Amino acid sequence: MSVPKRKLPNDEAWRILNDCKWGTLSLVLPDGTPYATPVNAVLDDNDHSLWFHCRRGGTRAKALAKNPSVCYVAVHNVEIPEEKYITWYESAMIFGTAEFVTDESTLRKRLAWMSRKIAPEWEMKRLDAVIDTYIRAVQFVKITPTSWSAKQNHDD
Repeated sequence: MSVPKRKLPNDEAWRILNDCKWGTLSLVLPDGTPYATPVNAVLDDNDHSLWFHCRRGGTRAKALAKNPSVCYVAVHNVEIPEEKYITWYESAMIFGTAEFVTDESTLRKRLAWMSRKIAPEWEMKRLDAVIDTYIRAVQFVKITPTSWSAKQNHDD
């Protein structure tokens, strides 16, 4: 880390990831091109795995099928204080291995679990219908972390 005083204890990464409902997923396309894209992702507190969905046969799915190594970054509590010329933030970064969830029962459960974490409460009445509509078009991806870190900047 280039500024050691900004480093947080590694376990703070889980708190930040829990608080953030989206971040940037970085991976490598099949032709070797780097690729980063925003995704909704949800942390499983039980094993610290990170979950997101993508379209079957889409860019992410094709890239992950060829190379499951990923990096995910989430930034939280971003503020630019007046007259400071600095950005305050907290961030978490994980490196890990992505795997597809193919079992329909698990897919349904994880889609409902993710929806309950990120969708507005008033949307829950449509949850089963939405899952039924998209279940064949999406797949869920589980990222198992191999390393992680957290940092913050609240003043220089």
